[in-house]
Amino acid sequence: MLTVYRASAGAGKTHKLTGEYLTLLFTGPGAFRRILAVTFTNKVTLKLTETANITYTSDNNAQIYLITLQDGSTLDMAAGARVVMTGTGTQNANRDWRVIYSDGALTVSQFAGEITVDNARGRGLYAKNDLTFTAPMAGKVTMNNPNGDNQYTCGIVSNAGNIVFEKGITGQIKVVFGGGKNGFGIIAQSGNVRINGDISGTIYVQLGTSHMGCGINAATGII
Repeated sequence: MLTVYRASAGAGKTHKLTGEYLTLLFTGPGAFRRILAVTFTNKVTLKLTETANITYTSDNNAQIYLITLQDGSTLDMAAGARVVMTGTGTQNANRDWRVIYSDGALTVSQFAGEITVDNARGRGLYAKNDLTFTAPMAGKVTMNNPNGDNQYTCGIVSNAGNIVFEKGITGQIKVVFGGGKNGFGIIAQSGNVRINGDISGTIYVQLGTSHMGCGINAATGII
């Protein structure tokens, strides 16, 4: 027998599934061997409250995605929330860390917390397609790698889409890097960057022996 429950995120699918599982579990000895229960949500909201403190510390010289979201997901990051990746030991160009990554479009309904990468190159907030902030970008993104062998180090990135700040930028984006190729505070690699509203925040890029670095870079223009 196959039973499928379809409902939106947070509607109680897991609660219902747990009840059904327990009912079937006590139908007889060994019943658990004949039960398969799966729950998933295509588009999710990652909600990081003010008490969220996610840290990753490693000497790993590899490409690492700390948090990965599906296409169409939403990020809600409250003031006080922190996501930090810290590199230890000797790094090389393979140490390429991405803090929060969406494999498609990403909507940011609140960004008031902090994303930090220290002693590693990489990307702070990274969407494969469109990246849209529907609330002010009021938090902090810090990419600090003054002594590293950087290839690319970027704070906020869209790979194949546009970046839109619907309510402006009031927070801080800081990129500090040593040698290598390019460093950007905000970059839309294939699209444009549009900023509406208040732009009282700070975008700071400190260069070492790099090829190029700037606060905002957009393939098709800054609007």
